Amino acid sequence: TEETAAEEIVIENNVTVNGISMEGLSKSQALEAILKARPWSMTVVLEDQTYDIDDLSRKKTEELLDKICADNTQGEYTVDMSNLDEEIKAQAEECAKLWDLSPKNSVLESFDEESGKFLFSESSSGRAVDQEKLVQDIKEAVENGQFTAKIQAQVKEVPAEMDKAQ
Repeated sequence: TEETAAEEIVIENNVTVNGISMEGLSKSQALEAILKARPWSMTVVLEDQTYDIDDLSRKKTEELLDKICADNTQGEYTVDMSNLDEEIKAQAEECAKLWDLSPKNSVLESFDEESGKFLFSESSSGRAVDQEKLVQDIKEAVENGQFTAKIQAQVKEVPAEMDKAQ
């Protein structure tokens, strides 16, 4: 197939990526060599839960290798890890889907005939992942080449709209 043929293009010219020689490697071998030299295991942690951030360097590395193979020029290249805002934001949103908790409002449970009072359940606060801070922390780790960072998620308390006192 066309995709398989593209993967097997051998980089003939004097090409280095992130200081690694690509000469004589197929595109797929080059990808593995670059990714092996810069392992990715970035995670976000909240309490005892961990979320593995998708390997954002893989896509950027694949794009660079596509360009190198298409241009067939020699030179020294570096994988550009900028312009990942949308991808990073999507990762923060995934964390929020996993860890956000809705608050529970106090609700009417029953009527106590002896006291003539209504009885209400306890309310409880929820929590929301601070996505803006998480995006900033992931972006900072990527920009600093900290691809194995463990990022602590910050959460904000979300109060219940109605508590027992109301």
